[in-house]
Amino acid sequence: MNTIEKFREDRGVRHYGVTYLSRENAIKFLELCVDNNVQIWGFDGFHLLPDGGIRIDQCYSPDYSYLSKEEAYKAATEFFENHHEEDMGYEFVYAKS
Repeated sequence: MNTIEKFREDRGVRHYGVTYLSRENAIKFLELCVDNNVQIWGFDGFHLLPDGGIRIDQCYSPDYSYLSKEEAYKAATEFFENHHEEDMGYEFVYAKS
């Protein structure tokens, strides 16, 4: 298991078939992708509901598949700089090695 997969498994929460990361861990995951030159294609944002459920939100689920690797990193970094909601979980779509 590589560094990125290990981080995702160690820090992610598996719920309803989705392994999501907190905002803080999503930012660290993004940094790992940059450091390891791994393409990200976007991520899905999930509201973490009080009853323990999750609900996807398309407004927090950007698609970067049409961007270059560097543009995707920049767009994702800007997203997290502008979104500080703590009741969200994020599942990344990225190139697995």
